[in-house]
Amino acid sequence: MFAAHQLSAGDYFRALSLDIVLGACAGAVMAFLHTHTQPSLIWHWLFSTSVWLIYTLDHLIDAFQTKEKSNSLRHYFHFIFRKQLAVILGLLFIINFLLSIIYIEKKILLFGIILTAISLFYFSLLVLMKKRSTVFFQKELFIALIYTAGVWGTGLCLSKQPIAVSTWLSIVAYVLLVWASGLIFANFEIKTDQASQYISTPQFLGEKRTKILIYSILSASILFSLSLLFFQSPLNLKTAGILLAMAVLILGLQVFPLFYRKNFRYRKLGEAIFWLPFLLML
Repeated sequence: MFAAHQLSAGDYFRALSLDIVLGACAGAVMAFLHTHTQPSLIWHWLFSTSVWLIYTLDHLIDAFQTKEKSNSLRHYFHFIFRKQLAVILGLLFIINFLLSIIYIEKKILLFGIILTAISLFYFSLLVLMKKRSTVFFQKELFIALIYTAGVWGTGLCLSKQPIAVSTWLSIVAYVLLVWASGLIFANFEIKTDQASQYISTPQFLGEKRTKILIYSILSASILFSLSLLFFQSPLNLKTAGILLAMAVLILGLQVFPLFYRKNFRYRKLGEAIFWLPFLLML
């Protein structure tokens, strides 16, 4: 079991999903460069805190289902600090709602409402399905689609130019990487998920078939990333390099499980991989 006084600053950083927030912000940088858009500072606040809200709510739901018996640092942390996090969650939701109404363009606001509605539908499914797992409800795929929509959606909505083919290729490669990483995490945590009664794809596909699916997804992502090399602009070449580097690093998590299982290295590196798009700012 985990003890708060034994947690390092890095543990708190990951338990609060701040590594995921950074990854989403890095992905948004890629999206804005490809769509030639630049949202306001208010949007950046709303986006980063909304990502945190969604992931924190997800972890709180899981934490309430397993309580102090959770084998996950994040879920145990969220159960222990559930009251404080619930208050922060409520306050942030009210602040973000007011800021959105006042400052955000209507089409971005509409997109945000739709994405929020889909997310709430997802959370409702999680609660209703509980222990049941089905091929028609792949949590990792659903999260990958919502995550990518949030990262790329604003740029696509704000763009005043036709969306280039290379941009769509980048989006597909990106969502495949998010999906693959989610499956890899679930494969690493299949035993703890079973003990905690969480729904995950490896539980009904099995570890071997999940591995085949992961290799297939990563192969497809690499092909989409390589296709960017045919669009010989500096941005597309940089994007191809970053997406390929991300794919190789994610593949490494799958190929060397014994190394990355130790001290939850797969989580630490797996989330940090999605910070790489920040390099596009150089």
